[in-house]
Amino acid sequence: MLHRWHSRYLRTLALLAALATCVATAFAQSPAPLLNPSRLPPVDGIFSSSIYTSDAAGRVRNRQLFDTSRLSGQNTILPQSAVPAPGSSPFVPSRVAVDDWPPSPTPPSPTTPDTMFPYGTIDPLRVATRPDGDVQKPPSPTKSPAPREETGQPAGESCSPFIPDPDYGHLPYDPEAATWVYEGKLCNPTQRPLVEWGRGLYLPGELPPAINLGSDTNLIMPSFLVFGDFRTAAAYVDNGNRELGVWANRLNLDFDLRLTGTERLHAFWGPLDKANRFTRVEFDGDRFDLREEFDKDFDTLFFEGDLGYIMAGFDNRFPAIDLPFVIGKYPMLYQNGIWFFDAVEAVSVTIPAKNSRILDWSNYDLTFFAILEDIDSPAFASDNDARGYGMAAFIEAYNGYIEAGYAFLDDQTGQGLSYHNLALSYTRRYWHRVSNSIRVIVNAGQDPVAGPQTADGQLLLVENALISSNPNFVVPYLNLFAGFGRPQAVASPFGLLLNTGINFESDGLTGYPTLDPTANDTWGGALGVNLLGAGFTNQLILEAAMLQTRGNDPNRNAKGDQYALGMRYQIPINWAWLVRMDAMYGWRDDEADLAGARMELRWKF
Repeated sequence: MLHRWHSRYLRTLALLAALATCVATAFAQSPAPLLNPSRLPPVDGIFSSSIYTSDAAGRVRNRQLFDTSRLSGQNTILPQSAVPAPGSSPFVPSRVAVDDWPPSPTPPSPTTPDTMFPYGTIDPLRVATRPDGDVQKPPSPTKSPAPREETGQPAGESCSPFIPDPDYGHLPYDPEAATWVYEGKLCNPTQRPLVEWGRGLYLPGELPPAINLGSDTNLIMPSFLVFGDFRTAAAYVDNGNRELGVWANRLNLDFDLRLTGTERLHAFWGPLDKANRFTRVEFDGDRFDLREEFDKDFDTLFFEGDLGYIMAGFDNRFPAIDLPFVIGKYPMLYQNGIWFFDAVEAVSVTIPAKNSRILDWSNYDLTFFAILEDIDSPAFASDNDARGYGMAAFIEAYNGYIEAGYAFLDDQTGQGLSYHNLALSYTRRYWHRVSNSIRVIVNAGQDPVAGPQTADGQLLLVENALISSNPNFVVPYLNLFAGFGRPQAVASPFGLLLNTGINFESDGLTGYPTLDPTANDTWGGALGVNLLGAGFTNQLILEAAMLQTRGNDPNRNAKGDQYALGMRYQIPINWAWLVRMDAMYGWRDDEADLAGARMELRWKF
């Protein structure tokens, strides 16, 4: 009780001291008129805001307008007494280059008192010139602002460090001249979505007005997009058991129906692939086979939104909470795709943007999920054999970034394959030279009725990127791992070592060979360098990888030690087309060697 009383007493003293300092500062500043609070403009033309801005907020807004209204190379500021009238332009056309902002304060000149303003002067000889040679007349001289005492406004009412709002009402508005600031500038060409209806994706011009269906707090802003990419690749593949040529194709289509600012319906469809097999032609000697893998079903279909905004919209009030959620079949990716990388039928709810003073967490999110079907995992025979329940946490604390996750995989077949899956990672930068991530995945609690355990291991993964003297274009990296037993991700068809190096990563298209990505009783790593061309115009990755076996587990995936050299090069043809090339060779003890080379053309739309 005594401690709380002292705390309140100290806080009261601190507030009084701050207020006294603020009032003293206001009296010490140069005399300047204070504007009345200004009202915010209507939102989407549907309703007007009833929120009023303070002097400080209003002056910040007008200072931003003011930054772009300099007349010429001189540091000039226009008179200030009111905000621009509706429909008028706050900008003065100019074809003369301007100096850097902000300008240095200019002392008052005794010879030009009528054109003097707090931070600069208007030079009548240096004004904007139109292309036709006409010269716009300079603004009429305006006297200096009245002293604070003459405004009738208490001197201590505002402690704003900003100058009063400028007045542009006397300047003529020329819509043609307002476009001169864009003269000589061109838009960078970018690829647009295949279908773009409604508000679209960052379209130029004004946003169309939202639709009010009875709720002013959750307006309808419809937009429908279709986008994705088409990938076609030719490859030579030698996976140790078979040597063949492959020409494979993949089409990814995303359908995005946006309803409001927080709600949307999304679907993904890959018509040329089924169960991670892609439509392709295989060449084996003089024989070739056409493998058709057409699929008419959507791969994902889900709805996501914010429950706080939806409920507030029904009551026509502003939301009291943020509670985003998603339901349906959707992709889940946690721990950079190492712990979870799969599309599952599930429901998730997130508690976002919290902090904890006790734990010294500046920001954290918590996500809770329940998985009903489609868990792709080697721990189960079928993707419908288990359900999953768990949570994931994302925490900014202790000079770094923490990810933690827990999932209980509930076997539905009665074979006793249920188990607990935990993950923890910590990422931070050391000595301004190394970006480091440490990840740990632990499987425990599985007790099968018959046969061996399928999820009974641990993985330690250490990822390092060196911050070189040219960090944007030269990125050396060293990733190390150690697997004990048979560790599993919650759900992933790609293996735990998917992102350890390019020699552990398949291309998801041609069946490109890799070293064993399961981390089943193995340890090793990948050493490489990521080189980006000037202006990020191309990318080259060179890598050496190794994998060493441990123990004598007869069920281990890798029969012996493995080594590989690999490279990847990709370069954009333009803003829509990309060429990528890969090559690797792998040496394996007690197994046939691996080899692969491929070239891919990708069109993004």
